[in-house]
Amino acid sequence: MNRAKAIPVLLAAMLSGIAGPASRAAAAPAPVATEIETPAISATLYYPAGSAQKRPAILVLGGSDGGRAWASEMARSLADGGYVALALTYFGGTGDGLSQQLVAVPVERLRAGLDRLTLDPRVDTDRIGVIGFSKGAEAALLLASIDRRIAAVVAASPSDRLWQGIDRRGGAPASSWSIAGAPLAYVPFALCDHCSALVDLYRHSRDRAAPDTGRIDVEDFRGALLMLVSEADKIWPSAQMARALEQALIVRPSSAGVAIHQFPDAGHFLLHGKVPTAKGAAGLAAFGGGTAAGLIAAHPETRLVVSKFLESALGSLPTPPDDPLASAR
Repeated sequence: MNRAKAIPVLLAAMLSGIAGPASRAAAAPAPVATEIETPAISATLYYPAGSAQKRPAILVLGGSDGGRAWASEMARSLADGGYVALALTYFGGTGDGLSQQLVAVPVERLRAGLDRLTLDPRVDTDRIGVIGFSKGAEAALLLASIDRRIAAVVAASPSDRLWQGIDRRGGAPASSWSIAGAPLAYVPFALCDHCSALVDLYRHSRDRAAPDTGRIDVEDFRGALLMLVSEADKIWPSAQMARALEQALIVRPSSAGVAIHQFPDAGHFLLHGKVPTAKGAAGLAAFGGGTAAGLIAAHPETRLVVSKFLESALGSLPTPPDDPLASAR
């Protein structure tokens, strides 16, 4: 295997199996969870127990580990707090039509998640948001730039570019995303002899690419944007890319807000549905940067920041809970 093809394989190996266990707290009554498996969508829908009122809804997109483990935990936290939440698998699961590689993933699968929410009579379709982490933040921002149904985005450890896909088989370089079967422009991984961490590879590749290569047209998004970042991110330069996104949004005519919140010692894995255990946080910090203590300490602050943002961007819940991420304790 040549060096160019080896890069995404190494990325896949490093990114798999690193989301450590999270601590759990009792939550009663539990949200109602509905598994959805069709050729178009593989997801779990969480709905707050004991309510039939229309509510704002959140589409939740996890990172490059595939499946929906992170998304499901986050979605359940949101439903515990009063939101309808859909945890979507966009690759790597067992559902019909799902790619097993993070390569040429159809954006139509992301839009199918929005379709499912907008068709639900319990959802207030004027109040739909997306929460994405890492590669899921890349997906969320891409989706928000082309779909006007989205009123708010929370992008944790985001990217301002579309990147080369991650192919565990070592296939030829290709885009992570496609629309109508056509691959979207992307930043390829550039060979880098001096790179000692993933963040070095991503920064080097971004610097080597032409200025607009793979750029997400975030200025086409008309909603509110919250970005959660850490300068200690060792996966990719999320703080640098968040600032680029902020600058791009300055020119848009919309009055919707954009905010960046820094969590200096939290590293890449800074947003969770539950507070990570000490052991899980240590593993995440070792790989993604920051410190275990910093990651755990950031948890209540990320919860509060996201809660306030969602309430501001999507409006109050029918019966406002004390904390829209109530289970994230």
